Amino acid sequence: MSDNEAKPETQNGEEKSEHVLVSVATQDGKKLTFKVKWQAPLQKVFNAFCSRMSLNQDEVVFLHNSERLRKEQTLEEIEYDPEEVIECMQSQVGGF
Repeated sequence: MSDNEAKPETQNGEEKSEHVLVSVATQDGKKLTFKVKWQAPLQKVFNAFCSRMSLNQDEVVFLHNSERLRKEQTLEEIEYDPEEVIECMQSQVGGF
Protein backbone atom coordinates (compact mmCIF):
# COMPACT_ATOMS: atom_id res chain seq x y z
CA MET A 1 0.00 0.00 0.00
CA SER A 2 1.51 3.33 -0.92
CA ASP A 3 1.76 6.22 1.51
CA ASN A 4 -0.97 8.26 -0.17
CA GLU A 5 -3.61 5.50 0.01
CA ALA A 6 -5.94 5.62 2.98
CA LYS A 7 -5.90 2.61 5.27
CA PRO A 8 -9.22 1.39 6.64
CA GLU A 9 -9.97 2.55 10.17
CA THR A 10 -11.36 0.62 13.08
CA GLN A 11 -14.41 1.79 15.01
CA ASN A 12 -12.28 3.65 17.55
CA GLY A 13 -10.38 5.58 14.84
CA GLU A 14 -7.15 3.54 14.78
CA GLU A 15 -5.71 2.47 11.45
CA LYS A 16 -6.44 -1.14 10.56
CA SER A 17 -3.41 -3.04 9.25
CA GLU A 18 -3.52 -4.85 5.91
CA HIS A 19 -3.03 -8.25 7.60
CA VAL A 20 -4.64 -9.87 10.61
CA LEU A 21 -3.92 -12.97 12.67
CA VAL A 22 -6.77 -15.46 12.35
CA SER A 23 -7.16 -18.25 14.91
CA VAL A 24 -8.97 -21.45 13.95
CA ALA A 25 -9.75 -24.18 16.50
CA THR A 26 -11.12 -27.72 16.28
CA GLN A 27 -13.70 -29.30 18.55
CA ASP A 28 -10.97 -31.03 20.56
CA GLY A 29 -9.15 -27.77 21.27
CA LYS A 30 -6.34 -27.86 18.68
CA LYS A 31 -5.70 -24.32 17.48
CA LEU A 32 -3.73 -22.80 14.58
CA THR A 33 -3.14 -19.14 13.76
CA PHE A 34 -2.68 -17.72 10.25
CA LYS A 35 -1.64 -14.28 8.98
CA VAL A 36 -4.19 -13.27 6.35
CA LYS A 37 -5.22 -10.15 4.44
CA TRP A 38 -8.59 -8.66 5.39
CA GLN A 39 -9.82 -8.93 1.79
CA ALA A 40 -8.63 -12.53 1.16
CA PRO A 41 -11.38 -15.12 0.70
CA LEU A 42 -11.75 -17.43 3.69
CA GLN A 43 -11.15 -20.36 1.33
CA LYS A 44 -7.40 -19.74 1.79
CA VAL A 45 -7.70 -20.13 5.56
CA PHE A 46 -9.91 -23.21 5.21
CA ASN A 47 -7.47 -24.89 2.79
CA ALA A 48 -4.43 -24.17 4.95
CA PHE A 49 -6.15 -25.33 8.15
CA CYS A 50 -7.46 -28.59 6.66
CA SER A 51 -4.10 -29.31 5.06
CA ARG A 52 -2.15 -28.84 8.29
CA MET A 53 -4.67 -30.75 10.40
CA SER A 54 -5.08 -33.57 7.82
CA LEU A 55 -8.82 -32.94 7.53
CA ASN A 56 -11.08 -33.45 4.52
CA GLN A 57 -12.61 -30.04 3.83
CA ASP A 58 -15.85 -31.67 2.65
CA GLU A 59 -16.35 -33.20 6.11
CA VAL A 60 -16.01 -30.05 8.23
CA VAL A 61 -17.76 -26.70 8.60
CA PHE A 62 -16.31 -23.43 9.86
CA LEU A 63 -18.28 -21.24 12.26
CA HIS A 64 -17.95 -17.64 13.41
CA ASN A 65 -20.32 -16.42 16.13
CA SER A 66 -22.33 -19.66 15.63
CA GLU A 67 -22.92 -18.84 11.95
CA ARG A 68 -21.62 -21.04 9.14
CA LEU A 69 -18.95 -19.39 7.00
CA ARG A 70 -18.84 -19.57 3.22
CA LYS A 71 -15.55 -19.93 1.37
CA GLU A 72 -16.06 -16.76 -0.69
CA GLN A 73 -16.57 -14.51 2.37
CA THR A 74 -13.78 -12.27 3.67
CA LEU A 75 -12.78 -11.27 7.19
CA GLU A 76 -14.15 -7.77 6.53
CA GLU A 77 -17.54 -9.16 5.52
CA ILE A 78 -17.93 -11.22 8.69
CA GLU A 79 -16.62 -8.32 10.83
CA TYR A 80 -13.89 -10.52 12.31
CA ASP A 81 -12.25 -9.35 15.53
CA PRO A 82 -8.65 -10.59 16.02
CA GLU A 83 -9.58 -11.62 19.58
CA GLU A 84 -12.14 -14.12 18.23
CA VAL A 85 -11.64 -17.73 17.13
CA ILE A 86 -13.14 -19.39 14.06
CA GLU A 87 -14.41 -22.85 14.99
CA CYS A 88 -13.96 -25.96 12.85
CA MET A 89 -16.62 -28.62 13.46
CA GLN A 90 -17.32 -32.03 11.97
CA SER A 91 -20.19 -31.70 9.52
CA GLN A 92 -23.40 -33.41 10.63
CA VAL A 93 -26.23 -34.44 8.35
CA GLY A 94 -29.69 -34.70 9.84
CA GLY A 95 -31.14 -33.44 13.07
CA PHE A 96 -30.46 -35.82 15.90
